[in-house]
Amino acid sequence: MKVQQNDYDDIDKLLFDYYQNDNIPKETQEIIDDTINNKIKDKLFYKRTFKVVAIFCTFFIVTATMIFGKDIVSLWKNIFGLEDININNQSVVEAIIDKDYIQNIEMDYIKLNNNYKIKVDYLMLDDINLYIVFNLINENNENKNIDYRISIEDLIISNENNECIYNADSALRNSRFLSLAGWKSVKSNNKEIQELLFIMTNGMPKMKTLKIEFSKLVLYDKYNPSKENIEINYNCQFNIEISEKFIDNEIYEYKPNNINTEKYTITKCIATNTGLYLLYKTSDMSTRFTINDLNAKSSRDIIGEDSDGNIYFITQFNITKDKLNEIDTITLNDCTKNIKLIRNNKKI
Repeated sequence: MKVQQNDYDDIDKLLFDYYQNDNIPKETQEIIDDTINNKIKDKLFYKRTFKVVAIFCTFFIVTATMIFGKDIVSLWKNIFGLEDININNQSVVEAIIDKDYIQNIEMDYIKLNNNYKIKVDYLMLDDINLYIVFNLINENNENKNIDYRISIEDLIISNENNECIYNADSALRNSRFLSLAGWKSVKSNNKEIQELLFIMTNGMPKMKTLKIEFSKLVLYDKYNPSKENIEINYNCQFNIEISEKFIDNEIYEYKPNNINTEKYTITKCIATNTGLYLLYKTSDMSTRFTINDLNAKSSRDIIGEDSDGNIYFITQFNITKDKLNEIDTITLNDCTKNIKLIRNNKKI
């Protein structure tokens, strides 16, 4: 039997190679003849069909990937974006999306009573910020017509050395770590409540373990807070081991160059994976800073007050450490003059 090389494919070749030094059985040769005859007729059809299928599969994979990617971006923005409560944390969200700067917490739910159980879903940590996403499940699906929010009235967060990072009772907060905290509703329905706790400080202590404890959790109506609440009393304590990505992160530190003013004192300026942070104290509420040459958006918040009436502010600029690799000097403007900040040559 004589055939043209282009009349068969790789499967046919394997068959011919197997029988090339032996007599091909009659039944096998008949099958081969039929296959080749049919293949010559249908070869163009197969090729066209394969191309159509390949194009469709490629389109499906690319489209699905794009949709999945958009869904992930939308998810992180929905959870961690604070624009809807007038806080600009764009660089934090970008770090979470672009650098996977997030820790997915693998833990079991902690049963608070017969109806509710709680756990932490996600964690984000750097030298200034701590973001924690709490997840509360209503196991019995009670109160079907009310969307609740969470209030943890005696929440305490500390590290393995018992250094207090956050205490819900402001009178008991550690003065060493000034902090601003807030809650954002992520999901609220009759079955599941998901809330983001975000904390900004004047400097996080080094830590490998996060300790969370509380004894009283209150659920209140999202749309009518004065309505009758649900109070859950349970001594809840658990630890979270911090991901390596959040431990001993390299940051850039900038120092003011010969600044003399009675109006304010710059206490810290650092660049991290989530942004550039300027901390200062002042008795003048009108004091504001911009960085004109970097065209960076900013957000300013009060994080504390001392006994002399000085107010401590933190201004976050949407400039991450990566964007400052080649920049050794930052020029601040306080509306009256420019201030040079020189980067410490030692990366800390």
